[in-house]
Amino acid sequence: MKAQSTNEMPLTLDQNVETELIGLTWRNATTAAIIWPLLVGGMYFGIAGKVPTLGLWVWAGAMSALVAFRIAIVVAWHIGKPQGRRRLRWGWYNFAIMLLIMAVWGATAPVFLHQLEPLRQAFVLILICGTLGASVAAFSSHRLTMLIAPPAALLPAAAASAMMGGETLPILAALLVLYCGYLVRVGMELHRTSKSEIRLRLERSEMVDKLSAARDAAEQANEAKSLFLANMSHELRTPLNAIMGFSEMIELGILGKENGARQTEYAKLIHGSGAHLLDLINDLLDVSKAEAGKLDLHEEELDLGELVDNCLQLLAPAADKAKVHLEGPASKQTFKLNADDRKLRQILINLLSNAMKFTPEGGSVSISYAGNPDGGVTISVADSGIGMTPEQLEKAMQPFVRIEQGYDSNVQGTGLGLPLSKTLTELHGGRFEMQSAPGKGTTAFVHLPAERLIEMKTPRKRAAA
Repeated sequence: MKAQSTNEMPLTLDQNVETELIGLTWRNATTAAIIWPLLVGGMYFGIAGKVPTLGLWVWAGAMSALVAFRIAIVVAWHIGKPQGRRRLRWGWYNFAIMLLIMAVWGATAPVFLHQLEPLRQAFVLILICGTLGASVAAFSSHRLTMLIAPPAALLPAAAASAMMGGETLPILAALLVLYCGYLVRVGMELHRTSKSEIRLRLERSEMVDKLSAARDAAEQANEAKSLFLANMSHELRTPLNAIMGFSEMIELGILGKENGARQTEYAKLIHGSGAHLLDLINDLLDVSKAEAGKLDLHEEELDLGELVDNCLQLLAPAADKAKVHLEGPASKQTFKLNADDRKLRQILINLLSNAMKFTPEGGSVSISYAGNPDGGVTISVADSGIGMTPEQLEKAMQPFVRIEQGYDSNVQGTGLGLPLSKTLTELHGGRFEMQSAPGKGTTAFVHLPAERLIEMKTPRKRAAA
């Protein structure tokens, strides 16, 4: 189907069929524009000298002007190549100009027929009828033109023949009326056939486009699955190898029974690896539940400031290890929210952890929150890291996709943090947004709606990050 302008409403299938028919009309008009001057010239020289010169000149001038105007319109069509809704207007242009041409062409009979001898009368009627017969295919592209144009040319000729009397002309008038009806009937059948063929072609084209889009989506999903399996094989093996290795060392007594400090250290490593493995599994389960529409909220009243402080304290050791400065909110104002504590905590930890992963040593990661003009609250997590291009940012929001870039392409992760944060934010009725630029860091915004806000208050004490 033809592409539509971005500022236009898309056309329906029926409208697209109509635009294709109009295009067919104007493509056929190219040949007609060449033939019409020959027809006018043939009629002129066929009756010249047998009718009053002034009347013939007036008729020929009117026909020539209309034909010249139609040729100009045809040229404008090919130059402008109208599309979409603009093309629909050209159907009415064709109707108007053809109605005028047929009216003047059909006026030849009542104006001149009675002044001619029988042979030239037959010439005039044959030329009028032949023109209409040859034009049926062109007229059939536009339904209203097909209904109006043949009667506009043939009925005046039939009326002129009937009024002239005689034995044969009334019969000829009846034949012209029957011929007019026949042309309209044939033209309407052609119109329906053309319309059905165009509709079938457009439907087939639309189906091909849908199948192509489905194939591309399936290929992307398959690629994402392959990347996910490749990432997960590493993410799962690392903690499992640690758990199995350190536990086997303790079981076999390699460290000796009296080396309690080393055993305690290994036990901590086993616990940490198990916790990491549990986080991975929880993320996977949450994504699966979200895709199945079975992820529910367990709402409770919570203090946003306390929640942020807890997240900062939890991630402080990781920030020290990565040599990244972790900054809390500067404002002492906080908010009481009605939300799911675990899921909101998961959003903040995901965003803070992701920011620290892609922030080099000496950089900073900050979290803050503030009220919205619409009555809600916005939580923002900003970093001074490597940043992303718009294309990378779009990929980062897709599940199981990791952006390999920057100072360290071996950063661990499944690629679920940002998509899961977006899903959990939307589950709260909020809106997730990210802004980033290469070399200028990234900022994530969690916009929570006004119905989540219970009250705003000033806490008596704020924990230090």
